[in-house]
Amino acid sequence: MRKIFSIVLLLCIFAGVIPVNTFANEDNYFVVTAYYSPLPNQKHYLKWNYEDEKTLNGQGIRGASGKPVFSGMLAAPGKYSFGTKVYLEGLGVGEISDRWGAIVPAGKRGYSYDRIDVWVGYGDEWLRRALYWGKRTVKGNITNRNSTVTLDYKTVPSPIWATKGLKKISSVFHTPLGIGSNIKSIKELQTILTESSLYAWEIDGVYNNQVIGAIYDFQVQNKLIENESSYGAGYWGASTRNLFFKKYVSGSFTQNPSEEEKQEQDLRVFDTPLKNTKSTKKLQEILTEIVGYTGAIDGNYKTIETTILDYQLQKEIIPTGSNVWAWVFGPKTRASLKDEYLLFLEDQKRQMELEKLFDGFQEVSWELARENMKKIRTPLYGNISTSVRELQVSLRKIGYFDYKDTAIFWVKTRNGLIAFQLDMKIIENASEKWAGVFWPKTREVFEKELADTILQQKLVEADIFEEIEVMRQSDQENEVPVSILEQAQVYTI
Repeated sequence: MRKIFSIVLLLCIFAGVIPVNTFANEDNYFVVTAYYSPLPNQKHYLKWNYEDEKTLNGQGIRGASGKPVFSGMLAAPGKYSFGTKVYLEGLGVGEISDRWGAIVPAGKRGYSYDRIDVWVGYGDEWLRRALYWGKRTVKGNITNRNSTVTLDYKTVPSPIWATKGLKKISSVFHTPLGIGSNIKSIKELQTILTESSLYAWEIDGVYNNQVIGAIYDFQVQNKLIENESSYGAGYWGASTRNLFFKKYVSGSFTQNPSEEEKQEQDLRVFDTPLKNTKSTKKLQEILTEIVGYTGAIDGNYKTIETTILDYQLQKEIIPTGSNVWAWVFGPKTRASLKDEYLLFLEDQKRQMELEKLFDGFQEVSWELARENMKKIRTPLYGNISTSVRELQVSLRKIGYFDYKDTAIFWVKTRNGLIAFQLDMKIIENASEKWAGVFWPKTREVFEKELADTILQQKLVEADIFEEIEVMRQSDQENEVPVSILEQAQVYTI
């Protein structure tokens, strides 16, 4: 969470005042990505198979609003209500009918602008279209809700080269394998067994005892054979391949483990000396998180020897660099690093809890601010009404009115509004034409300030405001890492 109170321009549109298909605010920018709905039997999947792709996409049939997917459907942060129309330069007008966790407002996950995701269709062609589009900063505007949806995703190219490098379903599922088989095919098998959490050794192209054991265990668990004396035990034969393939594409092996299971797996690296490249890579990843290791994640212990030594000396695990345990991932070093990692995991868990709470409070705050704005309407100087009273109450809430709410829009109310406009740089001086007038530009900034104030109040009431501030400071000092999916620049719902 890099920025708690992001600056977002939202303009209240008055029916009849702004014509259909005209823009209701000044030029703004969005970070625009693309997503699609997967189909069975595609040639390529971002996540290797249909079931995993669907896990990201739901069923790929409807957006979070309940509307069926359509050309022009947009996913946007929660602060935008469903049905909001957005003009995106070069694409046209789309409608916000979807939202999900990765689509965040400006200030989160390192985004300078609110993120918008454009739905671009079904299957291989549309995956290519999404990959081709990638991630772009696009000029755009919130426009009138009555605007016609004109965005046609088919105007975005779908070149064949866009999926170059994405893996296809391996031919190893059609090839019998055993001792002495083709090295390349065995490597593919070892890779698939590794991804299925059945193999944790070198990808060396050798049909070794570990490969035989992994296949044997699968055969026994699925009652393909009775014991090691059975015909075909440990052999990648037709029955084994066919059943394995069904489980593989259905996601039986690739379902994401729970956080607890993942942490338990990660912690095992501290239980024994490093066994293989995979466990060394895991240690490198953990050292990146807890001690600032910046080298390669390559499974080569030599790349982390200096980091290990620095840690040992810093924690006084060894007295000098000439000690017998220097550079070694020994018992004391493992125990100390494990404690360090457990503390890191606790911090991460708390951060996730805080982010979830913050997102919930933020959504509620925007809803309350919108409700307040509806009650305030457009009061004018000299008016006496409930709208003026609501304006006074809201001005007091954000710190610009320190008097009794009289429902009379007179000098004190006007002065409070002018002070707000000056502080927010909406006007340059009190003699301007729009000074003290609750005009559209003032309304949009006022709504944002009101939402931020309500949010801060709720965070204080929940006794998490200070923790959120500490997180905000920390995230401003550190770059937010980009996930693999972010690097691919395509998301499925």
